[in-house]
Amino acid sequence: TLLNRSSYGANVELTPEGELVYERCVEILALVDATVREGLPHKGKTLEQLHVGASRTVGDHLLPAVLRAFSDACPAAVISVTIGNTQQVCDWLRGGEIDIGLIEGRNMYYDFERADFYTDQLILVAAPSLAAGITSFNPAKLGELPWITRESGSGTRQYQRDFLTSSQIKVSSQIECNSNTANAELARQGLGVTLIS
Repeated sequence: TLLNRSSYGANVELTPEGELVYERCVEILALVDATVREGLPHKGKTLEQLHVGASRTVGDHLLPAVLRAFSDACPAAVISVTIGNTQQVCDWLRGGEIDIGLIEGRNMYYDFERADFYTDQLILVAAPSLAAGITSFNPAKLGELPWITRESGSGTRQYQRDFLTSSQIKVSSQIECNSNTANAELARQGLGVTLIS
């Protein structure tokens, strides 16, 4: 609940959580305004190309909506996108190959300025044939199943590793693949369990 109504009248006040959301919204809108102001064409010049790097999960799920909003605000922009994993995006940004990087990984590979812009959830998925044998959360049983994981350098893999460690799940076998779509299909085919956005 982000609003509280005073019992003494009709006043509505923000809760502490609401204040936090409001402050973040003000910061985000200020960043968007600054980006538009600094990036819009000046004195008849066209906007330079914007090269965006995105991790695969961001690229698959969030990037289209972000680019739609940016294109609406800056219709003259020439946008190019390169998709990789979190580590690759950080490397490209460090090397000046991209102008901005959008990643889901928590662990930064370099000392960049970072702004969180979206909260996502990962869910544990398995084909019905594998899931049927798990009636409750059982770390030992989950560890016996094959796991499908992303490649080294992937933010999703970081989160999966953290989940397995914190849940004390010891994985005996795994399949590694650098595609979210392929990983979901591998899970659907019953080749293992995985975490997907």
